[in-house]
Amino acid sequence: MKKKLIALVAVIAWCSFWAFGALALTAPEGGQVVPLMIVAFAGMVGGVMATLWLQKRDYKDLMTGKV
Repeated sequence: MKKKLIALVAVIAWCSFWAFGALALTAPEGGQVVPLMIVAFAGMVGGVMATLWLQKRDYKDLMTGKV
């Protein structure tokens, strides 16, 4: 159950990174770019952290079965 929640967080974080990053690149006014980039950066950090957490949890030594 915990892995599914972290996977959901990863998907939402990466989606926010791409969505807000695209909005920041296409923003017509300069005042809108900074808040959009901050949210996009937060999405990137959250996505990386969640993805790395999932990869660490799924890695097991094939011979011993231990992490």
